[in-house]
Amino acid sequence: MSTNGTVINGRRVHNEEISIEHGTSVLFAGKIPLVWESVDAILLPPAATSISTTRSSAKGPSNAYLQSIDFKEMLFSFKGRINRSTFWTYTLAMAVVQFIVYGFYFMIMKVASSDFTSFTVVTSLLVLLALLFVWPGLALSVKRCHDRNKSGWFHLVSLVPLLGIWYIVEIFFLKGSDGYNQYGEEPVYNPALTQYTVIAAVLSLLSYLYCMWQYLDYCAL
Repeated sequence: MSTNGTVINGRRVHNEEISIEHGTSVLFAGKIPLVWESVDAILLPPAATSISTTRSSAKGPSNAYLQSIDFKEMLFSFKGRINRSTFWTYTLAMAVVQFIVYGFYFMIMKVASSDFTSFTVVTSLLVLLALLFVWPGLALSVKRCHDRNKSGWFHLVSLVPLLGIWYIVEIFFLKGSDGYNQYGEEPVYNPALTQYTVIAAVLSLLSYLYCMWQYLDYCAL
């Protein structure tokens, strides 16, 4: 609607509603030209973004995304997917803590085993600490099952003799399903995580040796 004497293609219009095409000569108030480049700069980027977003949504979720799972969600949530490197890193890190705890347990037991009260208290604490690792371990395993496009109930296969070997192969060594599956988007492999996996592996080996040393020393009493 023009109300100020706008000139369109040399014709002055007033109180009229007309359609114009891109590139049409327009003079506001009969003297201020419409710069179409400025209009394009304002209107086209949002339009392009809208089109791009619509097309992306139509195709569904992207094939991969960089994981941003926080520590709490990683260890206590059963939702989503994690890849092999993430699973290995967190599993080995928990193994380090457990081996160190068990090592201290055997070291303390060399002194406290002769006293029933001390033995009971220390053993109870060890059992409690061991139970604290059950939930995080299950959370990691279930998310790894999801990465293989399997239900978390697949974890029960680990309890079946012989079939448990296949579970280990599936969870620890096989690549997750490509692209989006029913449990979420494909986790992207993060090369930076490799160094932490190696560190966790070395520490888990050292902590295991420490635990065995304390255990054998305890058994020698």
